[in-house]
Amino acid sequence: MGTTLPAQAPAPYNDRHIWLIVFGVAEVLVGCFFVKVGMMFVSMSLEGTRHPLSALRPALMLLYNLAHFGGLAAVFFIIGIGSILCRNWARVASLVISGLWLCAGVSGSLNYFFVLSPGLSAEEEVDIFVGLFTIILPAVFLFFYSRKSVRETCFARGKRQPAQMTPSPVSVLSRDVPTGVLFLASYQLFSLYALVISTAILNVAIFFGTILHGLAALLLTVLISAVYSYDAWAVYRRKLVGWWLAVFLAVFSLANIVATYHGHTFSQVWLSGPGGDVGALLPGVEAVTLASTALWTAAMLAFLLYVKKYFVRTSSASEYKPQFG
Repeated sequence: MGTTLPAQAPAPYNDRHIWLIVFGVAEVLVGCFFVKVGMMFVSMSLEGTRHPLSALRPALMLLYNLAHFGGLAAVFFIIGIGSILCRNWARVASLVISGLWLCAGVSGSLNYFFVLSPGLSAEEEVDIFVGLFTIILPAVFLFFYSRKSVRETCFARGKRQPAQMTPSPVSVLSRDVPTGVLFLASYQLFSLYALVISTAILNVAIFFGTILHGLAALLLTVLISAVYSYDAWAVYRRKLVGWWLAVFLAVFSLANIVATYHGHTFSQVWLSGPGGDVGALLPGVEAVTLASTALWTAAMLAFLLYVKKYFVRTSSASEYKPQFG
């Protein structure tokens, strides 16, 4: 007679579902913060109050505030609720978003603490808030959601969900794709977004010392945007050409900034219209921008070397297809 083997007990793990709920609530609160900030800027736009870019394109600034802060709030609401429910897709999304948040925060903080804060004589409480919100908070999120025990908790509790549940778009897109690859693809899309927004609002594009306006700026932005779009897709598909293109774009961006600031001031480049002479108000902005860009490019190249192991040549990449089942 055949013997029936006992069912294998699941491997023990440190259950972090309470902490997933706590961090999920924190992400929902971050979403509430973005709602408040968005409402403040929308109110300023509607009332005609002058804020740093209000004199440039008021209608576009209004649309930008609605889309930007509304979108950020929606994202944090979604991943916060997903974390409360211990969904692995929320963990992966939190990792990617926290990484982007920290990268943008470090770069922005360099400009703030070395240029804006001294130039505007900002209060100490503002400096503390900027440091906490742009560096400490995303670093804490990144550390928590990268923990092995958090990953195991999401997988273990995810198996208890009904099989007939429709998978979320994030879970479908992230399946069988390393988090580092997802981050790189998301970063390329973020760079595309920043490029389009800056050109739309400021009506300026730069190309190795040449400052373009109007149609020329639009055409250059469309061209570079197409490259970023293709690269995001190629990176997601783990094509080696996507990795090399990401390296090229990182070096290209740094060289473009260096060549432009070599012969122009910050105000001449970005605020040649009604924005005023920011360089006179904030001395040293060009040097800090160059330094932060160089540091970020070095960090990006190091990250690219780390994730290169996930990419394959075109002949092999054609066989790779993310599993959507």
